[in-house]
Amino acid sequence: MGITRGLNKNCAELDPYSDRAVCADRQENPLIKYTITKKAKPAFTYIRDKYTEKLKTLSESDMMKSDDDFNKMYEKAKANYEDIITPYITFANQEDNFTFSLEGNKDGGDMENMSFEQFRSQIMNTYSSSKL
Repeated sequence: MGITRGLNKNCAELDPYSDRAVCADRQENPLIKYTITKKAKPAFTYIRDKYTEKLKTLSESDMMKSDDDFNKMYEKAKANYEDIITPYITFANQEDNFTFSLEGNKDGGDMENMSFEQFRSQIMNTYSSSKL
């Protein structure tokens, strides 16, 4: 969110309890798979309950209601890191330097930057429609 390079699979469309992982057919991490997904083991559902509480808290936070709080954090990070954000490894899909930008338009391309406004709207829609 705000760094304009990298694979942008649409994680905002993935249900928070999904047993799928972004860019994969299924969740391989047993910690996630057996505690918070729809396939959680009965003995661990208390962890999913805590996860659900945290999701609710985040969904009701000011950051998810407007861009103001996110923009403040973003501007602080930009001021601190804009001149030094150089990857320590070479990425195959990196053609230019990384740049900071709040602009973006996710219209289906995997390599596009999604604006935080689009991300917030989409993830809140996904969250609101998610069911266990």
